[in-house]
Amino acid sequence: MFNLIISLIAAAVVFVAILLAMPSYGLVAAWLPMLVTGLGLYVLLARRTGKKVEAIVERATRELQQQRVDNAIRILETAYAYNRWQFLVSAQINSQIGGILFMQRKFKEAEPYLVKAFSRQWNAQGMLASIHFRRHQLDESVKVMERAVKYSKKEALVWGLYAYMLEKGGRREAALEVLQRGTQKCPDSEAIKNNILRLQNRERMKMKQFGDDSPYTKLRTELE
Repeated sequence: MFNLIISLIAAAVVFVAILLAMPSYGLVAAWLPMLVTGLGLYVLLARRTGKKVEAIVERATRELQQQRVDNAIRILETAYAYNRWQFLVSAQINSQIGGILFMQRKFKEAEPYLVKAFSRQWNAQGMLASIHFRRHQLDESVKVMERAVKYSKKEALVWGLYAYMLEKGGRREAALEVLQRGTQKCPDSEAIKNNILRLQNRERMKMKQFGDDSPYTKLRTELE
């Protein structure tokens, strides 16, 4: 937020300065410099904040690699301070912390972070939907996954996860419909196409087709 405020103030100063310097036709001449100043400064400030947040995430990642999970989370929490400077920083950090706790199978602790996670990060949304699914709250899972596919419609994995939950929840026809929607957005996905055939043939979905090393597979494992 501070980055935007600073940029708007700078743009206003340029606008007023040109009006005072060129009173006869300054109104017309001032618009372009004002826009260039405001947008340019905002991009620079946002990039600077982004680099600081990236550095924090990198430090936390090194801690995770050493299995120091608590230290990693504490480091990530320091990035919350930058939310005052740039929009969505908290949402992105919530996604990171929620994901770490989820993979540690600390589902109750992960949930409040995932609820506040960035809605465009389908992995975080998939984890939240998985938590609901584990509680047999399939309708809540559906709400979350609809949000996930809205923002990640080109990601085959999110369609697969959505359909997998529906199938395991006893809604085969709904799962088939989801995969059919998915193949319209991801026409090159063989995993989606193959699983459509499997459901049509009354067979279970085969999830390894989405990739053994994908975040999807890790999510699937937590549902089983």
